[in-house]
Amino acid sequence: MRKRFIESKQEMENILAKKSVQTFFQKIYDVRKGNGNNVEAPEDIYTIIMDTVESYSKLYPLIEYFFPIGNVPGKIIIGKDVTAAEFKPDNVALSAENFAINVEFEYGNGFKVAKVIFISNNMIDAQPDQYEAYIVKELARAIALALDDAILNGQGKDSYQLEGIIKNLPEQNIIGITLTELSDILEPINLVDSGEYNDNEIVAIVNRNTYYKKLLKHVISCSNPGALPKFIFCYAMQEDKILYADLSKYILIQRGGFSLESSKNVRFIGDETGYKGKMYFEGKPGRAEAFALVNLQ
Repeated sequence: MRKRFIESKQEMENILAKKSVQTFFQKIYDVRKGNGNNVEAPEDIYTIIMDTVESYSKLYPLIEYFFPIGNVPGKIIIGKDVTAAEFKPDNVALSAENFAINVEFEYGNGFKVAKVIFISNNMIDAQPDQYEAYIVKELARAIALALDDAILNGQGKDSYQLEGIIKNLPEQNIIGITLTELSDILEPINLVDSGEYNDNEIVAIVNRNTYYKKLLKHVISCSNPGALPKFIFCYAMQEDKILYADLSKYILIQRGGFSLESSKNVRFIGDETGYKGKMYFEGKPGRAEAFALVNLQ
């Protein structure tokens, strides 16, 4: 799990009180008054956003994440699934098996994820410190939900989405089982962990309803809980399925920072203003074989 930069409410308040942050929200306020356009958030706001995303997302804390310095456009190549290095004489070439697998990200500036929220104007005018924290928190929560869904179910560039894990599963890593005892849950893990790539934790991603309806009675009867995988509840996981995953093998790249726009047009009936936050991401499995889908029959 990545190191968090904000550990307490007080630290959050200290960041929101910084001059750069106050200037940022003043620009947003000016947009609402009819001046200016979308505003690129300073680093402090970006820190709050991504820390909040990590708090709410079930999958983001466990994946491989890159934020290229300078918002690198165009193709990015990342070597993934590095195996043990070889001992060789200087005049002997490395074997092809020693090369890391190249994972390519080619979609220019990434795919936009955005959310609009509305806030009463009297709150903005009377309690600006509260509305600032509220905007940041709610937009980050929305981005966290979107990332969880896209990491699992994204349909790829033709749908302007991330490449999801499930769409890219090898055929042999999709199986169905009749669940009668605990071993039925555990055996499919060998599809992910052959013993060659066993340096990272393998988790079981399930819908909460599936866990309580079909898995709980087997889990609580286990005499050796340490033998069980860690179960992660994710709303975006379909029911009656388990996804076994080494999530370190999924790569997410952020293209650019976080920007915020304020609507110049107030929602007249509710006396509200809309705020749209947006970010750009690209992502795909670094090794599709690091995941396996089990259909519970």
